[in-house]
Amino acid sequence: MKKKTKTKKRVTKKVTKKFLIRRKGSAPVLSEAAKHKLRNEAIRRQLPMVYKDLSLDEMSKVQQWTAMEGGFQRQLSAKQVDEVTAFMLYSPTPVIPPILLAKINGDRSLRRWCIDGQHRLKGAIQASIGIPAVVITVESLEQARYLFLIYNSKASKVSKKFIGMVSNNEVASLTRELSNEYETYYEHIKRLGVGLLGGKTTKYWDEVAHDAAIPAPFIKQMRTVLGLWTSDRRWTPDRFPEERPGEVTRCIARKIVGSCKSAYCVPGVLQVIGAVIRDLGASTTAQITTIVDVAKTTMRFKSTAFRRDAGLNGMETWCSEIERLKANVAKHALLASG
Repeated sequence: MKKKTKTKKRVTKKVTKKFLIRRKGSAPVLSEAAKHKLRNEAIRRQLPMVYKDLSLDEMSKVQQWTAMEGGFQRQLSAKQVDEVTAFMLYSPTPVIPPILLAKINGDRSLRRWCIDGQHRLKGAIQASIGIPAVVITVESLEQARYLFLIYNSKASKVSKKFIGMVSNNEVASLTRELSNEYETYYEHIKRLGVGLLGGKTTKYWDEVAHDAAIPAPFIKQMRTVLGLWTSDRRWTPDRFPEERPGEVTRCIARKIVGSCKSAYCVPGVLQVIGAVIRDLGASTTAQITTIVDVAKTTMRFKSTAFRRDAGLNGMETWCSEIERLKANVAKHALLASG
């Protein structure tokens, strides 16, 4: 008679309940005990850090030491450095967040490397104003490099859309006011202003600086253009429910043309009109009306070829459109006078 062979039961480790992940819906939730354990581990892994107010001499040395490590930092933007300097010298509230420095554990020298805030550091040096710093103790220069990559890859810049909506300086407030008055979009107003005020140079179009202001003659020109543009039957903001007048939006040609081929709803067009008004020195209502009318009939911004060129060449395509519009306006003036 065959003996019955006992099947060996598979022994599994019993998972302690206190570390189980409970699921509420689809989101995993850790138990309080698990959270406590992870918190302790995170605290253990934290790098030592101290707060320090840097003198001008210390700031200069940090800049030199950081520059000696080739490829450790990005190339400085002179424009961004100058903006920091101007902010520190002229802002009524020149508050600068601390920069992050790294020092190697056990190194008794004063050597420090900037892992976040190089533009703030350089701008403060130019302004001759000391700034605060948080000094993190690392085990090696490689760890400092790793921290630099983490900070710069994870940091997110405040969007221009958000700045335009929350800022109460004169430029942002006026832009929102015109957007609501003419039932158009924030981005249209801004692009028209940038065109009138200098194309690529946005010297006056600063939505943050407390003393930024748009000169009155430009505001008058903007009102004239907007009055002509938005009174046209092809200006149909109600066709785009996802784009609300007065809000900061960017209407791209592909979406607008795809949904309503007869609509005038591309910010770049108004920037071109503004640039042509500036370049030709148009100041009277009659002159501006001529430019707007010619733009409506001759600009090719709704064509597939133009959208393709603009996507490939960017600003170059829009600049060529400015020259085309100027030539067409001159031609129109000659025909009118003849």
